[in-house]
Amino acid sequence: MSQQAKSFLDFSTGFEDTSERSPYIVTLEFSGKNTTWFCVGSIIDHEWIVTVASCTNPSSSVKISYGAANRLEPSYHISVSNASFYPRFDFNKWYHHDIVLIKVPFITYSKKVKAVALPKTRSMFRDVWAYSAGWGQHKDNKELMQILHSTQIQIIGNKDCIKSGYGERFKSGMMCAQLPNMEKSCRLDSGSPLVMLKPTVLLGIASFGNQLGCESNTPLVYTRINSYTQWMAEVMAEEGSRK
Repeated sequence: MSQQAKSFLDFSTGFEDTSERSPYIVTLEFSGKNTTWFCVGSIIDHEWIVTVASCTNPSSSVKISYGAANRLEPSYHISVSNASFYPRFDFNKWYHHDIVLIKVPFITYSKKVKAVALPKTRSMFRDVWAYSAGWGQHKDNKELMQILHSTQIQIIGNKDCIKSGYGERFKSGMMCAQLPNMEKSCRLDSGSPLVMLKPTVLLGIASFGNQLGCESNTPLVYTRINSYTQWMAEVMAEEGSRK
């Protein structure tokens, strides 16, 4: 691990991230009937955001903000209705196939706004160290930080994830990652990207955690991106052709 990662006390602090370091990350404020909720997504193309499908139901629209690590002072806003949501048809309440593409008006890239690359291999990425970022509202933690924070997190094998308590709930299309040194997961948002830095590749998006909550230090479950790259390409190509 990096010296920066070794200095963490817990994921509730992590280190402050920047829009230049994580230019692909966006905040998602979903709106439903008389309520709103917060998730995170990633820019993967000039017109596409990816996040977890579990964030979108039962929303009617989403406000997307990006271009700044301070969530209260974003550089740009985009709002789209749920007609722009493209979830997997087989997503279910057990978080299987927990992924959705959101089509947005053209996003212009800059130093602070860029897409993250998708994996080109079927590798399991076991034992790989990656980074995940968030503002602090992963399911059962209600406090939200103003500045984006990141931490380093290690991908673990499927068998280890199953043995950690997920059992049959763990399915293909999922991956697990473990925070080091008894750190907490309370600064991770649903949809938070799990990114390998060299090269910079999106490996997963935060889906769900153990029922014991973010204080338990059990592995976090991510949607495994390389299980869905073909589906993503097909959706983007088909919908892009309808301009």
